[in-house]
Amino acid sequence: MVDTPNENASDDNASIAPLLLGVIWSLGTVAVVVLFLRLYTAVRIVQRVKPEDYLMLAALLCALVQTCLLTVSVRWGLGRHIGTLSEEQVMHAAKFFILFEGWSVASTAFGRISFSVYLLQIVVINRMRKFLLYSFIAGQAIVNGLTIILIYVQCGTQPAAMWDPSIEADCWSPRVQRDFGFFQCSYNSLTDLFLTIFPIIIVWNLQLSWYKKLGISVLLGVSVVTFIESVIKGYSIKVLGEGVDVTWNIVPFLIWAVSEGFIIIIAASVPSLCPLVRKRRRTSTYQRTYEMDGSEQQRSKRGLVKRPDVLESSL
Repeated sequence: MVDTPNENASDDNASIAPLLLGVIWSLGTVAVVVLFLRLYTAVRIVQRVKPEDYLMLAALLCALVQTCLLTVSVRWGLGRHIGTLSEEQVMHAAKFFILFEGWSVASTAFGRISFSVYLLQIVVINRMRKFLLYSFIAGQAIVNGLTIILIYVQCGTQPAAMWDPSIEADCWSPRVQRDFGFFQCSYNSLTDLFLTIFPIIIVWNLQLSWYKKLGISVLLGVSVVTFIESVIKGYSIKVLGEGVDVTWNIVPFLIWAVSEGFIIIIAASVPSLCPLVRKRRRTSTYQRTYEMDGSEQQRSKRGLVKRPDVLESSL
């Protein structure tokens, strides 16, 4: 699985690791802040932490572990041309990258399952629609669970052979993982497309004004972002089976892979922040009304204005 150093590498100092680390840690910081606000909303405003909140917390923990593993891999040479690295550096860079893969798959699976569970609780659905949601939840668990297993059984009882060429083992061709990765990404993209269209169809049939339908549809249709991410990541998987200058060529795939996990956490948590936004709007409206009352009482004595009604809070 680990290719040998290329003696013809042209630039010993070239590295795209800073780009990788900048993207993944920036998105990781945003995801931590968004999930903190989500949990704050659940504990302090809604006063109930629901199953989807725990699932999203699991997604974030997996995403942070994968980010730390990639950071360690960068210290060993990930993001540099393989020809500039020693055999020890290549081995350790590959080791932490391979360990990263399972956590990455688990993070996106937990995120999608969390959003699906969220939809089960907020959308009025019939048995067929509920069956569809449960089917995609089960599919996420099965497909991504199998992906994690396949990652670590490629070399049978000698998993270290995946990064240590000195260990003799009968390992699968890297193309096996690549091909199953295409299938896994395709299924994840299908799930994202379903999670985008499904709530919009439900909301558009409700008895609401068109602008409220549009607003709610935008909130619940955020999976379109992860759908785009998943498609791009699937296209990038082709580098996994090539085995040429892996420590350099794999970086674009890693950027999309890690970004997908964090964007799922961010996008799927946005609808859960609505109670926090409504509370701030009510507080702001109350303060404005209180201030107006004081001035209007003085002016009403002179017959200048009437007391205004309090604005109705929106969705």
